[in-house]
Amino acid sequence: MGETEQLFNEIVLQKRGEIMRPLLRSVQDVQRLEKALMATVACRQAALSANDIGVYAKQLSLLDGEKYMQADVDHALYAISIAPRGEFETAFPSLGELLERIEAERKRRTRAAAEAAAEDRIEASVRYADKLRLQREDEWNKRKASRIAAEKAARIAAELTKCSTWAEGSD
Repeated sequence: MGETEQLFNEIVLQKRGEIMRPLLRSVQDVQRLEKALMATVACRQAALSANDIGVYAKQLSLLDGEKYMQADVDHALYAISIAPRGEFETAFPSLGELLERIEAERKRRTRAAAEAAAEDRIEASVRYADKLRLQREDEWNKRKASRIAAEKAARIAAELTKCSTWAEGSD
């Protein structure tokens, strides 16, 4: 790594106020990043050199692998690729803008995951409440059936008592 690139890395890290450790990416992963960047450059009709793309790829490879996913980078690059260029907007965003978009994508992904987890918890709560309700209804129905059976047995016993009293009285 040249002195300029190392200094650039340190400046970026200091400005972002984050401690970033290099992601242990394979050569194929870095090449994939470069290809995705080249596709975005082509879609935006930007004039970036291979060296510029290499600098972007190097910086993106430094993203914290525990915090960011490849999909965050892919989605951010895709959004940039298909977005129309605004007035006075450069053809390709600065590294800072690209990192902001990647961060926005990470936040969107984590928010969506949190919402999905919350929905799952709600669904689980509803299923549990339904299960409890059905259990209570089942218990209530059993008690009701038991009460009805007891009342029926009492009526039959009363009838039998009447019949036996009547039969005794007629003797």
